[in-house]
Amino acid sequence: MKFFSRLRLSALRHLWRPDVNARRFIFLYHRIASPEHDPFALAVGANQFQDHLDILRSHCRLVTLDELLDTNRATRSILASITFDDGYTDNLTTASPILRRAGIPATFFICTG
Repeated sequence: MKFFSRLRLSALRHLWRPDVNARRFIFLYHRIASPEHDPFALAVGANQFQDHLDILRSHCRLVTLDELLDTNRATRSILASITFDDGYTDNLTTASPILRRAGIPATFFICTG
């Protein structure tokens, strides 16, 4: 997600045509944080994450992962779902409040054991 920006999105405008069959996208995140060291480039800052949500909201309908994967339901809308991997604490402390305030659903995959 480091390279997700308005400029790159505009280069993909052909994907956003409402006259074609429904498009479905999954946006995967790991961390919403600004750590001093991020050797695997897994983190996206809170402000940048908010920008991502604003851009997504302006181009598609953000839905639960279950709704996105339900291919029996016909729709002409562009659907997107947000997921988080690995269960970093900032998913709960930073990402979740941002998503809750915006009314956007997300799926969190938590490692156990």
